[in-house]
Amino acid sequence: MVRVDKAYTFDGPDGTVSLLDLFDGRPQLMMHHFMYAPDWDQACQSCSSAADQIGRLRQLHVRNTSLVAVSRAPYEKLAAFRERMGWRFPWYSSYGTDFNYDFHATLDNRVAPVLLHFRTEAELAEAGTPWTGGSWTPDMNGEELPGISTFLRVGDEVFHTYSTFGRGIEEFHNGYPWLDLTVLGRQEAWEEPNGRATPLGLQVGGPNMRVPDEYELSLLSVGVTEVPVDQHVHAVADVAGLARVRCLVRAQHRPTQRGAVAVRLEVELDPVVRAARPDRGPHDAGRRDRLDDHRLDLVVQ
Repeated sequence: MVRVDKAYTFDGPDGTVSLLDLFDGRPQLMMHHFMYAPDWDQACQSCSSAADQIGRLRQLHVRNTSLVAVSRAPYEKLAAFRERMGWRFPWYSSYGTDFNYDFHATLDNRVAPVLLHFRTEAELAEAGTPWTGGSWTPDMNGEELPGISTFLRVGDEVFHTYSTFGRGIEEFHNGYPWLDLTVLGRQEAWEEPNGRATPLGLQVGGPNMRVPDEYELSLLSVGVTEVPVDQHVHAVADVAGLARVRCLVRAQHRPTQRGAVAVRLEVELDPVVRAARPDRGPHDAGRRDRLDDHRLDLVVQ
């Protein structure tokens, strides 16, 4: 347990506050070191998957504990992203301060000594970094790192009691504590027995991981020129962020108020994986679509 003597400040909805203020009157504080660098367009996908599971905080509050997230991006970016995701946990910015560097959530040896997963640069030279297996190099400066830290308040004094990174925060991601109780598990390639589930590519850093509000089905195109009315046909669909996958299509025609013909494609993907909705391209001309669970309405002019 180490006393925090530096007067750290954070920006939040009520302006600038202190580390002591983050306790909100409670004796304990848990902090999610949330990766969101000042120059990023949006927050880290894997950190967002953890944040998306933070619900009401009353179970922590009645146990004398507050929880906040802290990122380096300016507060205006955090507030906008928080609103977009529909989150309600407190989120503060450490922009322009030493806080992230001192607590090893941002690594830059020009600002503070590097400590990556509790290894110094000298130790990393022997053990290797998680990214390359080699030594720390100058191009890694500015690297953001996810983690969780806990603090204790005794009167007006604040003590840092614990921090964890890497595998130490794994259980907070992707619903893992729930998925680990199921037959299919996390549906990741390493799980045994081999082949028990199709890997989804949704693991931390996986190719199909998205920020939470992008897990919506988006059908870009169906690889058939005509779909018989009220019949099922097999087709190939381009789904945003995924390779082309087999799907089952059923079309239903109905007139619209404007005299156009609406075609409802009831799409069953194999495997059913929701993915990000992309920007519209040339193939979208002359139609509009509405996402409705696994259905897509196409209005043909």
